[in-house]
Amino acid sequence: MNYGILIVDDEPQVREVLKRHIERPEYVIYLADGVIQGLEILSTEKIDIVISDYKMPGISGTEFLSMAKQRCPDTERILITAYADLDMAINAINNGEIYRFFTKPCNFDELNIAIRQALERRELFIYARRFYSAYKTQSAAMKKLEKQFPGLTDVQKTDTGSFVIEDPNIDVKTFLAKVQKELK
Repeated sequence: MNYGILIVDDEPQVREVLKRHIERPEYVIYLADGVIQGLEILSTEKIDIVISDYKMPGISGTEFLSMAKQRCPDTERILITAYADLDMAINAINNGEIYRFFTKPCNFDELNIAIRQALERRELFIYARRFYSAYKTQSAAMKKLEKQFPGLTDVQKTDTGSFVIEDPNIDVKTFLAKVQKELK
């Protein structure tokens, strides 16, 4: 699986150094020289992680990452800056909802670890959302069936997981066929 990584920095040499140190066969790396180009790439490419400089002409990296969050909520965001102070870091975390914060020059081993962790975190969030959606769908289906077949969800099981059917006159195959028909 390929992951899209967007690097946004107004300094070309910084973009190239970052690219060179994080390049992996499974990464497709996009470079943007500022906010406008970064937003264009976000709107046309599948981006999993955005790495942005803080101090850029016109708009801060925090503001850009906040815009990126609005456009692509599943995208993980990392901020890199040479101008770190506590207020700026707090603002970046609260407004840009960044995943990690690095100061320049950054440790590339730590950056690569953060990228892998961000990708894992992103996959887990997506996976959890899918399971929650499936749970809601199944829960709605079970409520519908319970209305049509009262007591359906009140099923007893043996220790081995087999269903206990108290009425020996119930034709299980016919009953299950009815349930399947109702689910369609």
